[in-house]
Amino acid sequence: MSILGSVKELKYHYPTLWDIVESLNGCVLVKAYSFRLNKVKELVLSYAIGQDFSLKYANLQDNNDIVVFLRSLSEEERAFFNPFRFTLRSIKHVVSCGTYQVYLVRNNQNNELIGLFFLRFFLNRQCFLGFAVKNEYRGRGIGKKMIDAMARGVQGSGFTLMSTVCAENKASLRAHLAGGQFEIIETLPTNEIVLKMKEHL
Repeated sequence: MSILGSVKELKYHYPTLWDIVESLNGCVLVKAYSFRLNKVKELVLSYAIGQDFSLKYANLQDNNDIVVFLRSLSEEERAFFNPFRFTLRSIKHVVSCGTYQVYLVRNNQNNELIGLFFLRFFLNRQCFLGFAVKNEYRGRGIGKKMIDAMARGVQGSGFTLMSTVCAENKASLRAHLAGGQFEIIETLPTNEIVLKMKEHL
């Protein structure tokens, strides 16, 4: 089993232990790489997501909106996030543990949360991305813009940007491959496709 596969097994079968590992990882990350992480955040937030939408960094005051947004996804879409729990406690952990950078996309007209994306950093200098867009806003290239923002933020940071996509999630896979920034490097026994950002874009 690959290292990534082993990590997935730990996350699936021992979620409480995984939360502890993640919190420790976040504490060390913030101390060791604070300058790099802040630079990534600055570059992501400078990305032009579109004139109709605004991009912001998530904080604890956004937790309720994030839970409502994630629970609004279809059962099939929620399955792509397994074994993540869509609870206020789990969102609070993600936003505050130091391992993640979570970004929100809102509609400028009504402040509606229409999408979110995140970067998840590890001490081995790998960084995994994830994103979701509200159903009625799909087909506008927002997912691709989210990926572009993350790729630009991480490039040159010393972290390798990675992603795992369920093989059935064709829309997400297309968004990853659309800009030619990612290449497929592995398929896990869980039917997840592992992608890696190309070093020279």
